[in-house]
Amino acid sequence: MDRIKRLIVPFIFGIVLIIPPQRFYEWIMFRDFAGNYLDFLMSYPSQQLSANMGSSLLLWFGHLGTHLWFLPFLFVMTVFALPLLKKIQKGRLDFSWLKRIMQNNYGVFILVLPMILVRVLLKPIYSEYTDWTDFLIYMLPFIYGFLFMSDPDFINIIKKKTYLFLVVSVISSIYFIYTAFQDPLNIQEYMHPSYSLKHIELSVVSMLIAYSWILFFLGFFAKHMNFKHSILVPANISILPIYVLHQSLIIVFGYYIVGLELGSFTKFIIIAFTAIPAAILLYKIIQANNISRFLFGLKKKPKKTPVHSTQIENVMAFDK
Repeated sequence: MDRIKRLIVPFIFGIVLIIPPQRFYEWIMFRDFAGNYLDFLMSYPSQQLSANMGSSLLLWFGHLGTHLWFLPFLFVMTVFALPLLKKIQKGRLDFSWLKRIMQNNYGVFILVLPMILVRVLLKPIYSEYTDWTDFLIYMLPFIYGFLFMSDPDFINIIKKKTYLFLVVSVISSIYFIYTAFQDPLNIQEYMHPSYSLKHIELSVVSMLIAYSWILFFLGFFAKHMNFKHSILVPANISILPIYVLHQSLIIVFGYYIVGLELGSFTKFIIIAFTAIPAAILLYKIIQANNISRFLFGLKKKPKKTPVHSTQIENVMAFDK
């Protein structure tokens, strides 16, 4: 039930109120829409629901929710993986064999193999972004992360291999970029592949990029930024509402800023320094009310514990 409140409620709320403004500006920019926002709202629902997403429920998440597709993805991942996650949490599975492998020189890359296999086998069939191939690839690091957080031994192994991950990340990223520039058809083969040696090559490289960068940052932050600070808890709480808001704000501000006669970098800075403060300001408004907190996936405001007169007397007596 908590996952429904935290993930599905903001997803549905986002579809109804947060996503339409960005779609409105997309229609103006890319569809030559000339009506006002009310005209747009009269046409938008039927246009969205008449789309052909085939038989894949997952594609509807991205079509209806744009950047919010990740919320139902995370919900479905949790449902699918819950039996395994419970066993990991309760220590019912023995992963000593995995630790032994990961302690070897390149053994830490054993966990990228399932990701490569999924992409090689399924991407030619489910090639669309956020379809089943992407879902299963994303679910694997989700499970890995839960496993790593349940056993400090894994984090210690990753910390020792941090700069190995960095080297592999940089080399594989450079190779992928080089391949893309070498032949534009390689991009097409990456996005919508057929079963071929080039597909296998690009799958191996792209999964190495994803896996290595994730574990590099995990190891780096575990080594160098594992500390407590008063800002971390409220910042962590704010992540979900700001995530829900950020893309619509970027598109709305960007629509008016991109047309200005300014350099690209200047436009980027202006958009960043308008959209980010706006998201933080809206979050401050959202967190003040339990209804808005619920709609954005936050828990209710904690009740303030009243200070009784006897407690005040005890403190005064102690001070004396």
